Amino acid sequence: MTVYSAIALALALQTAPEAATAPTSAQITETTDDSDLAALQDADSEAAPSEARPTILVTVPQPLVLVRTAVTPDTEFRTVDHGQIISSQDISPAQFVTITTPVNNANKYGPAGASLWKYLVGDKEWWCWRNTAGFPAWNRPTDFYCYNDTDGDGTFDELRENPGWSSSIRHSRFIATTLGTVERARGKASYIAGGQLDYVEQVAIRYDAPIFGSVNADGIITKGAVSFDVIAGVGPQAAQPSSSLLYARLVDPAGMDKLFSIPVALDENGKGKTEHPSGISIEVERANADGTVVMKLLSGYPTGEASLMPPIPRLSFESLLQILQARGDI
Repeated sequence: MTVYSAIALALALQTAPEAATAPTSAQITETTDDSDLAALQDADSEAAPSEARPTILVTVPQPLVLVRTAVTPDTEFRTVDHGQIISSQDISPAQFVTITTPVNNANKYGPAGASLWKYLVGDKEWWCWRNTAGFPAWNRPTDFYCYNDTDGDGTFDELRENPGWSSSIRHSRFIATTLGTVERARGKASYIAGGQLDYVEQVAIRYDAPIFGSVNADGIITKGAVSFDVIAGVGPQAAQPSSSLLYARLVDPAGMDKLFSIPVALDENGKGKTEHPSGISIEVERANADGTVVMKLLSGYPTGEASLMPPIPRLSFESLLQILQARGDI
């Protein structure tokens, strides 16, 4: 479980019975790994009175995307089972620049004329390139190379490498949730605004399962939570196994990887509703002991430029501990 998903769980739990606690104190601007939980705990231990505590913002490095299609909200409740995709939207990179003068070894780092897409790390803009010439039959995902122009003079000053093989978003050509490490290349690349890449992919909502709760005599889960996954990637048509047996084992039939989870807390009647900062809104009428759920999708990502994982506001560390303990993660 990532910190981003865990915080979403904690926030949902705050709306459920016996889960309301005060928000924590620290202002977190970049949190992307479970190891950061210790830092959150240290910040919480030095908390000011709850009325003086500022809002937490947890952000994840990610590309700026263009959401190209809208979802059609459900007008009636429907029953879905584990692993069922309930909606899908087309996405692509939102903004581009083009390399005019490359660094040495341009075949590796990006040649002249290559389009780079915008990648956001907090309030800092990077521009990323990747060799996708062999896609979708590549033996393994290729590396990302991301540039930053620190002074805005049209010449890149920093370069990072994100090994594609270690990226958690294996089915996407442009989505990554880490910037990578410093890469040293000879020369400096210059660029101009504008460019284009035909990287149309999908972001989808997939039902996962109940997380925890009590089962009443009618077989309905109460005072618990169910989880939906947000997944993204090239989609099932493009996600074809290559000749590499190792990589073929990594190919998901959906052609998408999990970005984060959206929990829906269930009340004493087994009902629940959540409105995620992404714009996704889900209402649950009933979660059954067999793992199915009766739900309604109220909204998806709004069309236009967006962050797939927008900043999560507010965090109760006590609630985070409670949900992690309930899941058995700690």
